[in-house]
Amino acid sequence: NMKGAIKTLLSISSAANGLKNVLRSTFEDVKSLDKSFAEMTTRLEEITKILENGDCSLEESIKLYDEGKKLSAACSELLEKAKQKIEVVK
Repeated sequence: NMKGAIKTLLSISSAANGLKNVLRSTFEDVKSLDKSFAEMTTRLEEITKILENGDCSLEESIKLYDEGKKLSAACSELLEKAKQKIEVVK
């Protein structure tokens, strides 16, 4: 039946376009996450060096430590989001 075949092809085409859009969106999201992750890990490295050198006051060390904890948690969250997006694509 020609109508049935055309309907099936249209359905397959629609599904393929939907998957293409999901993949494109996921790729853009992962690129954005990667940039944010890189910026945060760079700052974590800076904080680590400052704290290792011991060239700051106790008060400043505590502030840097708190900032590092927040950055570490944010990095973990970004990694989890990336993992979830990859799982969706699988």
